[in-house]
Amino acid sequence: FPVTIMKMKNIEQAKPQGFLADLLSNIDEKEMKHTENRMLLAMLISETLKQKHISQKEFTKMMGKNATVVSEWLSGDRNFTIDTLTDISVALGVNM
Repeated sequence: FPVTIMKMKNIEQAKPQGFLADLLSNIDEKEMKHTENRMLLAMLISETLKQKHISQKEFTKMMGKNATVVSEWLSGDRNFTIDTLTDISVALGVNM
């Protein structure tokens, strides 16, 4: 997905503080990595949509999916399969 590496590194370097840090400290490391990866993919897809001037509604139609599913993708609340990521990359005309 066409997002700058610097932008991703800046996001990855942000460290939670206070209540959020306490909450996150109780999450299993493996689950935390799963969540982090889903959030990064969601960010990459969102950035690609912005760059290509595609609205979430248009993207939903392109993908032939329910608006709730696409919303979950873009919020990082839904796990991505390889097939889903491939479908997204084809629909947006980008390489993973």
